[in-house]
Amino acid sequence: GGGGGRPPRRLGSARGPMGMTPLLRLAGLIAFAILIVVLLVFWISSCQDAGKKDAYKSYYDKVLNVSKASDQIGRERGRPFYLAVRVATTLESCRRIGYDLPVWVKEGLCDIVIAGGGAGMDPGVEVEGFRELLRGSPIRFYPGFDGGFWGQHSGLMPDADWNRAWVRATAQGYWARGADGMYVFNWHANERKRR
Repeated sequence: GGGGGRPPRRLGSARGPMGMTPLLRLAGLIAFAILIVVLLVFWISSCQDAGKKDAYKSYYDKVLNVSKASDQIGRERGRPFYLAVRVATTLESCRRIGYDLPVWVKEGLCDIVIAGGGAGMDPGVEVEGFRELLRGSPIRFYPGFDGGFWGQHSGLMPDADWNRAWVRATAQGYWARGADGMYVFNWHANERKRR
């Protein structure tokens, strides 16, 4: 064996420098894949938006029909027959559900907006947002009190005292923030339970 062997390898010298072409191909492939994903997202979104527009239109049509009917009843009775709509506790939630409140307010489709729901009291009703939406209209705003009380509060005070204090504090907060009235739902007053 003399001299015909391979020269010893040095770090980095196993291959010659790679050209830029494979890297550019990879970058182009990744960019193309991202473009396909973005186009799919927009396509799916547009399909969903069409469905949402139909749902919004359906809600609007129902509110419009009930509004017209309540106006007719009022004319027949010779006095107003007020229409209240019960919606979610935030304007964003209303929008996501499909309640187009700005249009309902602009067209005067209701007389009272009640923000409540969810089978429990929500002290986080967006009073200021609703007041701003209703500014300049004759529509009244009532935050709602639902039948349930959430959360544990054992040890602070007896349940009845806690519930009473919580309701009073929440109502006072609503009044201070501009509510026109209060709405209660599932508040049963019978021989065993009074609120």
